[in-house]
This record gives sequence, structure tokens and C-alpha cells, in this order.
Amino acid sequence: MFDLDNTIYNYEPCRLAAEKAFFLYAHSVAGVRINESKKAFNSARTRVHARVRGASRHDRRLYFAEYLRVLGLKCDPQFIIEANNHYWFAYFEKMKLASGIESFIIKARLKNILIALVTDLTIEIQYRKLLSLNIYSLFDFVVTSQETNLEKESGQTRFSTVWFIGDSKQDFPKSFPADNISYILSPFSHLKENNKAFKIENYYELNKSLDRTK
Repeated sequence: MFDLDNTIYNYEPCRLAAEKAFFLYAHSVAGVRINESKKAFNSARTRVHARVRGASRHDRRLYFAEYLRVLGLKCDPQFIIEANNHYWFAYFEKMKLASGIESFIIKARLKNILIALVTDLTIEIQYRKLLSLNIYSLFDFVVTSQETNLEKESGQTRFSTVWFIGDSKQDFPKSFPADNISYILSPFSHLKENNKAFKIENYYELNKSLDRTK
């Protein structure tokens, strides 16, 4: 069971590039200085997360609408849509598939191992990421939090025997009905390896583990 963001690809360079594109856009059309724009954007994101639940709390369009409110500006649908376009165009341009992950998934599929992708955020954006990375056909199941109206930490997704591969604690449920469970930290995770989860440098490392499976 794979996470998507910061597991299939490195999230941080994409986020930085996307936010930079937005800040430049806001400066060009509204004259907002970059430093002021950063503070307003961070404040807007915090407000949206405090007010909204489910997948919509990650919708950047809500961030941009709240951003205008933080700055005391009136609602501007054109600004919000264009800001969203600039943000995601820069984001997708920066995305790069993690080293070795494609060969690992293909090898797993050849061994008849089911591959699931379980991810937060809206279905439109997550599907666009899969299309941009050209890996949409590698997964047997793709589930977004928008489809279930639940975030991953709810623990409502169920499989029998799993490898959980992700970058954050919500990717690893505290309890799960399975006989054999492995918790694997992605190469981009900031979490430290422990007796429950081990970290990989790249996905080629997991090929040997697959060789030991029946």
C-alpha cells in the first residue's frame, strides 16, 4: 500500500516551485510583495485547515480564496483560478519519479502482488499527478480521501497482508488486521528509522525483499 506525496516522488521541491510561481503571479497582478505574500499564504492555509475537514482542506483554491481575505482584498474568481493554474503547472513541471520505484512495482505485479495507492487530497489533483508521472496504470487500486470523505489517519482502509510504504505517521496505522505487516519509510521521509519502520535510500533496495516472497 503506497502513499503518493513524498513517497512516489519528492514533494518538497514541487511545493517550493509551486509556491514561488504563485507568489510571482500575486506580485504581478496584485502588487503583493513576496515576503508579505508568503505570510498571507501560510496564514490562509492554517485558517483553511482549522475550518475545513476532509480532502477539501488540501484544495489550493480554498487557500487562494482565504489568501485574499487575509490581505483584506475582495473575492476574485479569476485570480483564484489563475493562481491555481500557475501553482499546479509549476508543481507538475518539478515532479520526478523516485529512483527505482517503477521497476519495483512492475516486479511486484509480475509476482501477482496487488498494488494499492491510498492518498489524501482531491481526486482531480491526485489523478493529474499520476498522469504527469505516467504511472497511473501501475496500481490495482487508487483511493483518495475525497472518495471516502475520510483522511488516511482514520484507519478505515482495509487490506489483509500489507507493506505500508510512506513518509509520515498517518501512512502507518497503529493496528491493522493482517498476519504480516511491514512499515517502510520512503527515501524522502523526515522520520527516523526505528524498530517498527525501516527507511530505504531508493526502491531498488526492496527488490531483494520481493525475491524472498512466494
